[in-house]
Amino acid sequence: MERHVFGFKEEALKRKIKETVREHKASDKKEFSKMVSDRQRREKRINQLKQKVDRIEKFLSENGPKIGSRGKEIQSNVTDNESAKMATSHGVVQGYNANALVDEKHQIVIHGDAFGKGEDSSIMEPMLEGAKKKLEAVGWEEPLKNRTISADTGYYSVKNLEACKELEVDAYVPDPQFRKRDIRFADAGRHRRSVDKRKVRYKSKKRWFSVEDFKLDDRTGKLICPAGHGLYVKNRNFITADWHKAIAYQAPKTACRGCRLRSKCLRNPNTVSRQVHVFYGKRPGIITDEMKQKIDTAEGRRTYSKRLGIVEPVFGNIRSCKRMDRFTLRGKIKIKIQWILYCLVHNIEKICNFGKSYSIHGV
Repeated sequence: MERHVFGFKEEALKRKIKETVREHKASDKKEFSKMVSDRQRREKRINQLKQKVDRIEKFLSENGPKIGSRGKEIQSNVTDNESAKMATSHGVVQGYNANALVDEKHQIVIHGDAFGKGEDSSIMEPMLEGAKKKLEAVGWEEPLKNRTISADTGYYSVKNLEACKELEVDAYVPDPQFRKRDIRFADAGRHRRSVDKRKVRYKSKKRWFSVEDFKLDDRTGKLICPAGHGLYVKNRNFITADWHKAIAYQAPKTACRGCRLRSKCLRNPNTVSRQVHVFYGKRPGIITDEMKQKIDTAEGRRTYSKRLGIVEPVFGNIRSCKRMDRFTLRGKIKIKIQWILYCLVHNIEKICNFGKSYSIHGV
């Protein structure tokens, strides 16, 4: 009986040994397979990185530094270096800036072009020149002279306004602050939601005090800071680096030294006292100020307000109805052709609806 029991235990132990050995072999095989897989994955990753390095080296050897609108080097793009970063409602994207110059009466696209720039501050001249060449090609003489041109605030720049003046067009291009000066928007704040979706009141994102936070005391002629201290006139004929004339106000050192609002007033903690420049309202001969005065007139507001109903429906038609919500090609030439083809389809539709006879009243 004892021999039978020991024999049964011996067989059980041998069976367990075999199972253990089999498990170890399977584990070793799995680990070996994993090692091979990891090695292959690393080699594949190394090859991919080498390909990227080779691609970048080839790009650098064939292309020079990319210079931005301010004359400084900006980030290049290996995939499509003619494109640019631009801010949209969906965030910052890499792409092209599509523009169109449109007829007021029938919303015909006179000229369309796409630019590898994220801003519109320098594209007024090529747009106007392109439209001028097209209209001259169909027999128009001085087609842009004294024509009314309106554009949004993105086009407000010295370069664009000078281009309009040189081509003798009657331009209406508002500055970014023009609505704040418009009396029709004086009570616009009461229509705005005072709380966000979490029922939390909005807080100002301003980190430091600006010129608007300082108030002029007519009795003393001093500029009163948010803490209640008076800033004296240091220079009535101060000229900034941009050749703007202003009045320079300076705060006393004793007022800023222990001020409780110092951290919100002085960006540099080592600054002794705050200085504020109040610009003169009008600068004769300055093209940007002339445009501000023009936009602030009743005629200027009325003319600019028509822009929304002239050009925006064209973009809405191409984007929503024609499904051109993004470019599908790369390279400026291909993008430009794609944009012009969609503008052409838009024009064909307009011509079919309104006939071949149309005149340009404004763009």
